[in-house]
Amino acid sequence: MMIRREFLISGSVLAGLSVSTEPGFAQTWSERYRSSKPIEMVKLDLNEMVPGQQLLVKLHSGPVAVRFRTQEEIDQARATSLSELPDRYARNANLPSDAVATDDNRSFGENSQWLVYRPICTHLGVVTLSAHKPFGSEPFLINCPSHGGRYDSAGRVRAGPPRKNLPIPPVRFLSKGIVEIKSHDSFSNERHVRNRHPSDW
Repeated sequence: MMIRREFLISGSVLAGLSVSTEPGFAQTWSERYRSSKPIEMVKLDLNEMVPGQQLLVKLHSGPVAVRFRTQEEIDQARATSLSELPDRYARNANLPSDAVATDDNRSFGENSQWLVYRPICTHLGVVTLSAHKPFGSEPFLINCPSHGGRYDSAGRVRAGPPRKNLPIPPVRFLSKGIVEIKSHDSFSNERHVRNRHPSDW
C-alpha cells in the first residue's frame, strides 16, 4: 500500500512555496493567500515529489497548485468523454483559447502525471480542497467547500454551480522535474472582485 506524503516538500523547491492546510470554512484566495511581495514567476524542483502529493505556490495573480497525479487519477481523467463535460474548453494558458478539454490538453509530463492549476473555484472564487479531501467516496474529485462544486482529476467541472474548468497558468518544463510557472494577467484582474467572502456579496 502506498503511503501518501501530501505537502512534504524538499528543500530544493525555490521561493514562493506555501505549505497547504485545509480550512474548516470557505475562503476566497485573497483571504487565504495574501502575499506582501508580488511574485511573478517561480521555478520548482519536482523530482522528490511522489504520486498523490500536491504543493501550492503563491504568485502575484494568486495561488497555483502542482499535483503529481496517481495512475488512478490519470486513468479516471482519460476515461471521461468530452460529451460529459459542462465546459469543453481546456482553459490552458499554454494552448489556443479554442483547445478542447482533453486530459492531454490539461496535463503535463511524458505520462501526463502533472496537473498544474489555479485552485480557485470558478463559481465564486473560493479556495478548493485537494483531491481526496474530505470526500472519501469521491477520491478523484477536487471539491469546493462553499457551494459543492466538483472538478475531476484534470481540473474539469463535473458537478455543482461552476460552469468553467479550473484555469491552467503559463507553465514550462525547463528540464526533467524542473518547472517554471508564471503569473497570469487574467487571474490578477479577478483580485478586485474576488476579495471578499461570498457571504458578503
